[in-house]
Amino acid sequence: MVPADQDKKGRVATTLRGSVVTQVPTIASSRPQIARTVDLLASDQKNLKLTQRMLEVRTAAKSGVLIAESRLASDQTTMSALLTRAAAA
Repeated sequence: MVPADQDKKGRVATTLRGSVVTQVPTIASSRPQIARTVDLLASDQKNLKLTQRMLEVRTAAKSGVLIAESRLASDQTTMSALLTRAAAA
């Protein structure tokens, strides 16, 4: 192998190792955040169904349903961002 090729392969290997080292913390920190967000989404969905039911029987205001929908949408957006970040790592 030509020395220039060896040098180039060495630089590529170093770059790859550095990339893996920087991605590991991102992946590691994403997992617990994703797990917490899954729990939040389940809670949000349950809350939304309950609030909708309360609206049907006239024990809740429409604003309560809108708030529950907003929380669910916000947490879905958070989950999407977390999954994108984890996939990119």
